[in-house]
Amino acid sequence: MDKILKKLFLSKLGLILLVCVLALITFNYFRFLSEEWTLIINAISTSIIASFLVGAYFQFNIKDEISKDHIEIIRIKDELNKSGILKYYGSFKDCIMDLKEDVLKSKKITIYLNFGNTILNLLSDELVESYKKEKDIRIFILNNDNKFIEGLGALWGSNNHDYDKEGIIKKIDSSLNSLKAAIKEVKSKNELKANIEIYQLRLNPVFYSFYILDDKIYYTPSKIVASKNFPPLTILAQKTSNKGSIYNKCSYELNDILASSSYQKITDKEI
Repeated sequence: MDKILKKLFLSKLGLILLVCVLALITFNYFRFLSEEWTLIINAISTSIIASFLVGAYFQFNIKDEISKDHIEIIRIKDELNKSGILKYYGSFKDCIMDLKEDVLKSKKITIYLNFGNTILNLLSDELVESYKKEKDIRIFILNNDNKFIEGLGALWGSNNHDYDKEGIIKKIDSSLNSLKAAIKEVKSKNELKANIEIYQLRLNPVFYSFYILDDKIYYTPSKIVASKNFPPLTILAQKTSNKGSIYNKCSYELNDILASSSYQKITDKEI
C-alpha cells in the first residue's frame, strides 16, 4: 500500500513539475510579454516548484520517520497486549493497596509463595473477610521438607539467622498456624462460606510468587540477593487468549503441580 501511494505521489509531482517547467519555457519565448510580467510569472512558477520539492522532502523523510515511530508504538502495544501487562510496581510494597482491594473483590483467589509471613499478615483482614463469602481460595506454601529451603536459607540467612534454613521453617510453621487459627475462628462463629485449600509444596520451588485474583495476576520474581536494599518488583497482568501471557504461564505451571503428587493438601474441613 505504501509503495502504491509513493508511486502515485511521484506521478503527480512529476506532472506538476513538468507543467511548471513548460510554463517557464513558454513564457520566456513569448516576446510580447513585458519584462515585469515575465519576472512575475518566473517567480510564481519557481515558488510552486519549491513548495512541491518541500512537500516531497516531507513525504519521503519526515513522514517516513513518523510512520516508523508509529509502527514501533503499535508493535510495543501488541507485545503488551500479548503479555497482559497492566502495571509495573518498582517495589512489592507499592502494590499492597491494589492487592488488598482485588482480594476483597475476587471470587477465586490463588496465592503462591515461600512462607509469606509478611504478606499473609498484611492481607489478614482481607482474607478473613473472604473466608466469610462464597469464594474458592487456594494457598500454596513451602513444605518443611522441601529441599529448596536449604538453598534459600544459605543465601538469605547469610547475615540474618531469621532467614536461614531453621528460620524459614519457623516462618512456614508460623504462617500455617496463623492461617489455621483464622479459619477456625471464622468457622467457630458459623461464618465460614469459602472453600479453602492449603497446599504445601514438597518438590517445587518458589522462584517467583504470584497472586491470581479472578482474571488478574500479581507476579513477583524472587530477589537474588540477601540485602534488604533490593525489594522485589511486581507486575500486574490480566488474563489473555495468548498462551505465553504471564497469567496463562503461571496457571499452566500450577495445573502441572496439581496434576502431580508433589504436595500435601490441607482443606478447611481438616482444620
